[in-house]
Amino acid sequence: VATAVKDAVEDSRRRKSDRTENTQPIEYVPENFAGDSGPLPSKKWIEVRVGEIICIRNHEFIPADCVLLGTSDPHGVAYIETANLDGETNLKLKRAHQQTAQWLGTDGGADRNALGVRARKLTGSIECEAPNQSLYTFEGTMRCEYVGADPASCNLSLSATNLLLRGCKLRNTDWVLACVVFTGHESKIQKNSSQAPHKKSALEKQTNRLMLIIFSLQLICCVVGGTWGTIFEGSIALEEGYLDTQKKEFGSLLG
Repeated sequence: VATAVKDAVEDSRRRKSDRTENTQPIEYVPENFAGDSGPLPSKKWIEVRVGEIICIRNHEFIPADCVLLGTSDPHGVAYIETANLDGETNLKLKRAHQQTAQWLGTDGGADRNALGVRARKLTGSIECEAPNQSLYTFEGTMRCEYVGADPASCNLSLSATNLLLRGCKLRNTDWVLACVVFTGHESKIQKNSSQAPHKKSALEKQTNRLMLIIFSLQLICCVVGGTWGTIFEGSIALEEGYLDTQKKEFGSLLG
């Protein structure tokens, strides 16, 4: 009983932690966004969908696996902390492709309206590998177009340097714009997560084994005893005259 209560408490805490993480807000660029419509809106992590462009600010966690498009750095560089993935606290360098970094650069300022307007000019598609557990590899191709650019369209190759993983934290970078490619259970951190093992002490294991043995022995004794009793009453007892095996009515027994 104590073990069941302890497991229930742990499950409740884990469910509460998941709910807290999945309801965190993140800015995104809606399809109908215009510069005069106000700042970028926010949505919950659990509502983020593949193909959306999100805006991540400094010291914010990344809600999904996404391809880096542009950053506040003129060269498209961003720094992330991967302590939640591999336990390392040193910052990792990520870089947007030179072409998209140029399109989404800092010329228009870093306010929310300017970021949204520049991001909405970018359209295209991403073809990449299927979701997998590898944290350090990524291959894909991005076909994109940018309104008013020269050239207006291009095909760009993607690698792990361009990929931001869910659970990482943006550091030393004011903002980044990224396109979501994997969400939820398809993200790499979820692919690498496994169910928490059920812990049992040696005494508990031995007790369970002994209880199973005792139950088995009692079951065997009941079956053997019941079978032998039926055989004895049906054949052997009838041959012994001194054994009263005749059935009597209930009323006659009361006299």
